[in-house]
Amino acid sequence: MKPNRELQLQILEYLREYYVSGDAEIENQDFHTHPDYSFNMKYLYGLGLIDGQLTDDMGQPVHIVEPNITERGIDFLEDDGGLSALLSTVTIRFDADSIRTLIENKIINTSLPEPQRKTLIEKIKNLSSDALRQVALKLLEIGVVNPDKLRQLIETMLNVPSA
Repeated sequence: MKPNRELQLQILEYLREYYVSGDAEIENQDFHTHPDYSFNMKYLYGLGLIDGQLTDDMGQPVHIVEPNITERGIDFLEDDGGLSALLSTVTIRFDADSIRTLIENKIINTSLPEPQRKTLIEKIKNLSSDALRQVALKLLEIGVVNPDKLRQLIETMLNVPSA
């Protein structure tokens, strides 16, 4: 016995149809007689994609009485991961002072001549929160794609002449 993705999808899609009513008659479905049915039901149950009453009679295959698809099971079927994907999103917030400090530290550690570093740092200190947010977003965007352009961006956005 082994996981059978096609069988699992059949089970989950069938149970999704009866999510609200809970009137699924799974034992009347063709897939109920599949040789890997019990294994895959227990597998889905163990992953939390379905629930129900698990019976484990000695010598008999595991059986799940009145199986129902869980919210996690429904989200699994959704192309976008469902609400679970949205609820699992991590939001990171930085206040303006933290962003300023991060940028200033990076400027201090560059190979720019001291006068240019001081000018850049002074301009960063004088930016409004909104302007600082725009700079931070642009730095992140460019820094992820091409770290070498990070220095050029800082100089351009803050009108500092290149060395």
